[in-house]
Amino acid sequence: KNGIANYFSNIGVLYHDQNNLKKALECHLKALRMNGELQNKNRIAMNLSNIGNIYNDQNNYQKALEYYFKALKMDEEVKRKNGIAIALSNIGNIYVRQNDYPKALEYYFKALEMSKKLQDKNVIAINLGNIGVVYEYQKDHLKALNYFLKALKMNEELQNKNRIAINFGNIGVIYECQNHYPKALQYHFKAFKINK
Repeated sequence: KNGIANYFSNIGVLYHDQNNLKKALECHLKALRMNGELQNKNRIAMNLSNIGNIYNDQNNYQKALEYYFKALKMDEEVKRKNGIAIALSNIGNIYVRQNDYPKALEYYFKALEMSKKLQDKNVIAINLGNIGVVYEYQKDHLKALNYFLKALKMNEELQNKNRIAINFGNIGVIYECQNHYPKALQYHFKAFKINK
């Protein structure tokens, strides 16, 4: 049963990658049911998170939140810190899509705190960038710039070119909003060069 549950989970991930959300959901629900029978809480938490991702992609934010909160609860129960950080970040993402920026910040900051405890620079950088985006949406350009620069510094340490390009682009947008066009162009050209 353990092997079969893992197969369903893996097949669900592949269907999700192919954008076949209906089949992906079916597989993850089967994996969830089997892992429930096996009382494999680590796997249950992962299944719940995967199901939340599918509902998120379907723009069913209420269902996505429901499953992300279930995943968070399960991760907390088994003290799976990496899972907690991911769940908190996923919840923050949904609140951003619902334009609930105070709630989004609340969960992104919790995710940032957890990723710092884990000393996971990659996840720290993602959360810094996410927080910057929320401040940008709130038109708090100074705070947004501060977090984008922090994210950039960490991504440069990690040599993550894709995220460096995103950070450059975000910084460019902030300078644009502040009418600092030479600075904005400078950062947009940096992003363009990496993306090219």
